[in-house]
Amino acid sequence: SGNTLVVQNLSLSTDSTDLLGGYRPLELSQIARKNYLIFVELFVSTFSRTQNAHFLQFTAKALEKHQYKKLSQCFRRAAKLGIDKCTKADSSDMLGLTVWQNFAEA
Repeated sequence: SGNTLVVQNLSLSTDSTDLLGGYRPLELSQIARKNYLIFVELFVSTFSRTQNAHFLQFTAKALEKHQYKKLSQCFRRAAKLGIDKCTKADSSDMLGLTVWQNFAEA
């Protein structure tokens, strides 16, 4: 049929990672930092950085201290406020609304 047959010498001690390759462990801090950077960019594009400096400092400190539950709560609260702000009749920022909704679902 024209397909190449690949022969693997296996034994009882062969592990599935030998065939599939091992996964590199993912650190929660890497995920949190990536989401934090996305959050800050989105947040300051929707809300005033100066008026919300205390909140932004709080989220930065939660990230720094690995308080991921607090950080997640901040993300959820800000996403709700961002969605609310973008759906107001005088705003109707559809792009901002979509971005905040995507962030809230991630």
